Amino acid sequence: MMTVNEGHCEHCPKRTSEHSGKTVYFQNVVGAELVSENGSGISPATERVENPGGKYDRQDCGLKASVRIAEKLKKDFPRLPICICGDGLYPDRTFSGICRENEWEYIVSFREGNLPSVRQEVLILKKLSEDNRRTVCGVGKKTVSRYSWVNGIDYNGFLPNRSECIEESECQTSESVFISSLKADYFRVPEIGAAGRMRWKTENGGSDIRKNHGYEPGHKYSGVSLTAAENYCQCMQIAHMISQLSESGSLSRPFLIGKMTVKHLREYMPGELRHIILNFKILKELLKSGIRFRYG
Repeated sequence: MMTVNEGHCEHCPKRTSEHSGKTVYFQNVVGAELVSENGSGISPATERVENPGGKYDRQDCGLKASVRIAEKLKKDFPRLPICICGDGLYPDRTFSGICRENEWEYIVSFREGNLPSVRQEVLILKKLSEDNRRTVCGVGKKTVSRYSWVNGIDYNGFLPNRSECIEESECQTSESVFISSLKADYFRVPEIGAAGRMRWKTENGGSDIRKNHGYEPGHKYSGVSLTAAENYCQCMQIAHMISQLSESGSLSRPFLIGKMTVKHLREYMPGELRHIILNFKILKELLKSGIRFRYG
């Protein structure tokens, strides 16, 4: 969220530069983002990264906060089927155990250096799974996606599955590798790859919008009260959620055609309200009838 001066509070995490020796204190928040194919990112749960008061051995971090977020999600949404899309920091025994205990699925990025034992077994199983291949040509695009997968990799009592996609185009070649609880096959592997890449929407559709498009989470609205900063962060997330629902709702979508952007629509609507007189008789009749806003 923001960097703060020393002494802001006893819970602030800190980072000291090896070169200059300067220590920076900051306030961070880890959020779970509910993402969809239309690019929206709604936060059902957040958790502050904060050190305990007094002496401590290790600072709090995003991985520790993610465990606390998992507890919140299970408590607030005990029956919701969840599939977690995460980056390369997450694949480990603790994360896999949380997903198994909560009966959640997961698709996480598999980076160089992650889980060496899994990587060694993949090299062996690849030779035994040479038929696990699929090639998909993009419709209307000069791209070719080449998929491969290995299922049932032994990792400390867990059996994750690995899928890989190499996408080739005229300009570039990109590679995506995922570890997932979902078993891959010829028909399912493209869906797993597409779902895994939706992790980027947590940043592009969620945190990036709040950070760089007017919500100002890093502004120090209070330099002395941490509670005030927390309250603003929560209100900002609620406002962003309402904004996304209204932008993607059935009343807004018909207007977002041609050169009409969301920003232009926001400026246009208050202007219309300034010179249109509301007919309260019609408004009362509308309120008597059920109005449903569809989100999709």
